[in-house]
Amino acid sequence: MNFLIDAKIMSIKFDFDASNVLKNQNLIFEVEKLEDNLVSYTLQFIDVSSFQVFLDVGEKNLSPSSYEADSMYISSIVMLEQYKNHKKWKITLIDNVGSIEIFSNDIEIVRDELGKEVGKII
Repeated sequence: MNFLIDAKIMSIKFDFDASNVLKNQNLIFEVEKLEDNLVSYTLQFIDVSSFQVFLDVGEKNLSPSSYEADSMYISSIVMLEQYKNHKKWKITLIDNVGSIEIFSNDIEIVRDELGKEVGKII
């Protein structure tokens, strides 16, 4: 998924419904990347069993006194492990400010260009 390197994370949403635990619980990232023009992607981790967010804060990394504090950019997205029904993914952020590890059944990536859905990538 090298095409998402340098993409800016615009939002993170977790679709959790405690009253309906049989419903898929998805973790959704909305990201933007400047290519020939500004392109949006939706990354949907489907049926997430768990996820962990690791962020360094303070003067070392995400800091109120530095410009990086307002944004998180993707350095890489890799599948670390694959089990029978689940995959372990890791999103690493640029400048080593942190990472997000996700256990999910699958991933779906949709490209949206100039307000029009271009299509499902994965």
